[in-house]
Amino acid sequence: MPNQRIRVLLVEDEPAFAKAVHEILTQVSDSQCEIAHASQFSEMQAMLHKQEPDVVLLDLSLPDRHGVESYKDLRTLSPTLPIIILTGLDDETAAAEAVRAGAQDYLVKSQFDGRILLRIMRHAIERKRIEKALRESEEFFRVISENVTDLIAVVDEKGRRLYNSPSYRNLLGDPEKLLGTDSFEEIHPEDRQRVKQVFRESLATGTGRRTEYRFLLKDGSVREVESQGSIVRDEMGRPSRLVVVSRDITDQKGATRALRSALADLKASHDELRTTQQRLIEAERLEAISTFAAGVAHEVRNPLQGITLSIDYLSSCAPPDDANAAGVLERMRSGVDRINDVIAGLTEFAVRREPQPKHEDLNAIVERALKSIEHELKHHPIQLQLQLADQLPLLEVDATSLRHVFITLLMSSVRAISLGGVLSVRTYLREAEDAPAHEPAKRQPPRSKMLVGTEITHHRNPAPGHGDEHGGGGRRHSAGPKTGLGLGILRKILSAHRGTIEHTKEKDGGTRYTIEFPLDTKH
Repeated sequence: MPNQRIRVLLVEDEPAFAKAVHEILTQVSDSQCEIAHASQFSEMQAMLHKQEPDVVLLDLSLPDRHGVESYKDLRTLSPTLPIIILTGLDDETAAAEAVRAGAQDYLVKSQFDGRILLRIMRHAIERKRIEKALRESEEFFRVISENVTDLIAVVDEKGRRLYNSPSYRNLLGDPEKLLGTDSFEEIHPEDRQRVKQVFRESLATGTGRRTEYRFLLKDGSVREVESQGSIVRDEMGRPSRLVVVSRDITDQKGATRALRSALADLKASHDELRTTQQRLIEAERLEAISTFAAGVAHEVRNPLQGITLSIDYLSSCAPPDDANAAGVLERMRSGVDRINDVIAGLTEFAVRREPQPKHEDLNAIVERALKSIEHELKHHPIQLQLQLADQLPLLEVDATSLRHVFITLLMSSVRAISLGGVLSVRTYLREAEDAPAHEPAKRQPPRSKMLVGTEITHHRNPAPGHGDEHGGGGRRHSAGPKTGLGLGILRKILSAHRGTIEHTKEKDGGTRYTIEFPLDTKH
């Protein structure tokens, strides 16, 4: 500021005094003042429109304006302009009134020199700058405090309220009526002592703290609040006040509790769903076992009848006095009886129902079978490749029995590649004449030229550092129901639906199960 050039507007109707002011300012300011002169209020008014000065030296006795009204009219034109009153001895009272109305200072014309005038002008300019900054700061703070939803309060070292932002109105009423009241009064009795302790520790340590507590309002309602304190120090550097910024977190807390409750319910539902899924999987397996048990009983009963007839024939041919032969035949009859008991038990366990063929979607049956073994797939490093043909014709089959066939084959494949591999499942529609070369012509079903089929293929990943199945270096895996009773039972079940199953070994060591059904011409 000392080196800043000052633009001065001198409003004075006495030419001699105006000239004197110009000379003394020029002498003491070393060209730091740029002085403009107006001899009337109207002339000054025109000059203000062109360029506003840094300070105005105003004579209260002008040809076209007189007394305090001169100052008031000028202040109306330029509210932020620093104004210093110049007056004679007889106008000192009017000058003092102008200062009370907002003028920066006044000087009696015969009682100042250049240095005093220069110092007063600089002080006037600086005070106006400070007033402007303070006014802007206050306006800025007012706008913020009136628009923020946070609760801003200032309390003294005894906890009395010195200021409350307008946002307190919705919570505790008129902020003006809160001045001087105890800031702990509305805090819930169960939280009050804890909050007071935090307040005392903040003043003692000079460090504000964050805390949560509850307001107990006059209507009996409770609001949850989160507050952060900040220390204000006095001129000696001692903590003297606390600025507290608070936030009503009642809705947030309620939402959090609701979310936690929803998550707990979701977890419970998930656990229940998982348990139900496991039960469904077990039910599927038990139903499959039941179906296969009935098949086993049927498969064993036929050859057993032949054995019984053979025993009867041998009994008729054996010599009556041959005790050894009689003993052997008796033990054979006893064994047959035990096998019959086992078959009866299997039959009772199976509670075999008659197949109930309906028009079913083969893709849907395959997907349900895969859903039943989903748990096994997730717990083994197996990559599933699923390719379902679009718009397959419907098959007249018993979906439950057919699903059990697929579950058996899929579980067999999973066991075969449990250490890692690829399980491929695809459905298709093809012409019977297009059968691959390795498939004999006998597989072509009668009365149909179209076949609806499913292929289940599995390939295991070679173990690191070992050869493949043909090389003999890796771990061997079971390939599932290749031949014998297992595949025989599946054939029996499929034959009831006019279906066929083929089991082949791939050149790369994989295993393929091919299941096909003839498509009736009416479909």
